[in-house]
Amino acid sequence: MKRLWSGELPADSSDCLTVLQWNILAQTLGEVGDFCLCPEEALGWDHRRQLLVQEILSHKADIVCLEEVDCFEELSSGLHPLGYAGIWVPKPVSPCLKFEKNMGPDGNAIFFSREKFSLIKSYHHILRLEDGANTNSTVLICEVEHLKSGEVITILVTHLKAKESPEFIEERKNQSSDICKLVKEIKIQKKTNIILAGDFNASMEEPAYQLVRKAGMSSAYESVLGAEPEYTTWKVRGQRGSPPESEKKRTIDFVFYDSDVIKPAAVLQVPDEAEIGPGRLPNMEFPSDHMLLVVKFDILS
Repeated sequence: MKRLWSGELPADSSDCLTVLQWNILAQTLGEVGDFCLCPEEALGWDHRRQLLVQEILSHKADIVCLEEVDCFEELSSGLHPLGYAGIWVPKPVSPCLKFEKNMGPDGNAIFFSREKFSLIKSYHHILRLEDGANTNSTVLICEVEHLKSGEVITILVTHLKAKESPEFIEERKNQSSDICKLVKEIKIQKKTNIILAGDFNASMEEPAYQLVRKAGMSSAYESVLGAEPEYTTWKVRGQRGSPPESEKKRTIDFVFYDSDVIKPAAVLQVPDEAEIGPGRLPNMEFPSDHMLLVVKFDILS
């Protein structure tokens, strides 16, 4: 699938940091997700596993941020021999487990290059509502040291509540507020560079997005392009063999940063409509209903 870079690609890869953000589509949710225009064979695990690993490796990312991961061991088996270490946390109650033929719970994952980084610590936080009640979303936090520069980078990966009705917009607002508080606490505790990535299930008009920006975090894509991508998910749903019931094209996945040391230099544009085809996402070439995002950061120190 043809994709173009915008911005200035760093001449020396050792002085840059490549971050990949992707909701990979949980295998179980893909099989039951009513992707009516997607060939059934494109949703099979044997087909998708190979494409997932190939897609991640093709971008030579130093940090890989993933959501809807119900296949962590399988991904690890493909990435670990090539120099990646990984961390995963499942959702408190994964929707995948509702279905008899599941691969286990889905959750958030971070992989990082063992050649470029050493792990300081990793942990997770269950996101809370304003009243302190737990939600079914987590944020996975991984603190690493960039070996060449000595810079500490704190990576946060999250997947906020889905659906577009008012009560879920409010829940995402609460979840986003909790993330902002967590980032503030992290910055108070030590000097670090923040990267926050994930599927926010929220457009730029929603409070969940706006709270992150008001908290001082910048969008990597907006910094380079002047705007967020045209879309990050584009899917058609309905009963197989019947006319499609809905088509949704939304921008809900983001890469934010807060740092004086790492600055986005280039971003990978999303493919145009002709590239992804009339069946939208997923398809035989691309294994998820979300388009992955890739950012190249300059390390100024």
